[in-house]
Amino acid sequence: MAPFQLTLQDGEHMLLRAIAPDDWGHLQKGMAALSSESRYFRFFTPVGQLNEQMLSCFCSADQHDHVACAG
Repeated sequence: MAPFQLTLQDGEHMLLRAIAPDDWGHLQKGMAALSSESRYFRFFTPVGQLNEQMLSCFCSADQHDHVACAG
């Protein structure tokens, strides 16, 4: 997936791109910023932070059978 820019309803611009293996830290930081309720609805179970197995899965998407985006 080639990166592309979106314009949000509030006029802010956002770059959407395929996730990369070195995005681990960004994913952890993003999870820390979510409320416990948001994390629950994202995973349908209480999740405090992403473990190594989850990070590995998210960051190793082949963009064909397993797709993950970062924004």
